[in-house]
This record gives sequence, structure tokens and C-alpha cells, in this order.
Amino acid sequence: MLSDVGAVTRYQIAPAIAGQVPAFEDLPPRTPKIWEGETSRIHLFDAASRVMTRYCGGAREMRSSYTLAVQRLNDGRRRTGTGRRLMLTRGIAALGENAVATISRTVATFDAFDGNNESL
Repeated sequence: MLSDVGAVTRYQIAPAIAGQVPAFEDLPPRTPKIWEGETSRIHLFDAASRVMTRYCGGAREMRSSYTLAVQRLNDGRRRTGTGRRLMLTRGIAALGENAVATISRTVATFDAFDGNNESL
């Protein structure tokens, strides 16, 4: 379904979900202007997309299309460090700058994803 409409971004995916979930029919947020903040309603669609991706066996095309889009975004952000906020626990930060740099490089170059460690 999402591949049919070319939905890739969260704001493109939201109307596709609204078409499948009657309770969300009138809720898809518009894409904010670059100077505007993110609308809080988008989080409803994030949650719905995760549920549909994980648990809706009949939504196979949506699941694979959405999963691929999210994986592409996550991989790009993980590898380049752009478009993301790095969050460190106190324990990791306490390891020191060299350890944090090593951990960051390891995460950025990791590519052995499988069904047990996929991001969704």
C-alpha cells in the first residue's frame, strides 16, 4: 500500500495509515514548514505504524514498505551521525571519550542485522 503511493516520510505515511484506521481518518497532520516544530499528532501515527508493521499479518506490503523506509533512514543516520541526537547513559559516558568514540564507530559500522536484532 505505501509503495503504491510512494510514502517514505512520516508525514507521507500518516495519511496512508489514516486510510486503514478509521479512528485516525481526520487526524493526519500536514507536513510542517521548515521553521515550524513537529506536530504532536505525528506520534499517534508513529505508534500506529509500529503496531501495523509488527502485528498486522494482513498488512504485509505496508509492513515491508514501511520497514524498508525506516531501515534506510536508520542506517543512514547510524552511519553518518546526521539527523539524530546521540543519547548516552551515565555508565557509557563514564567510560571516557576513547571508549565512547570506539562504541560510536562500532555502532556506525555494524551491519550484521537479522531477525533477532532488527531495529523494528
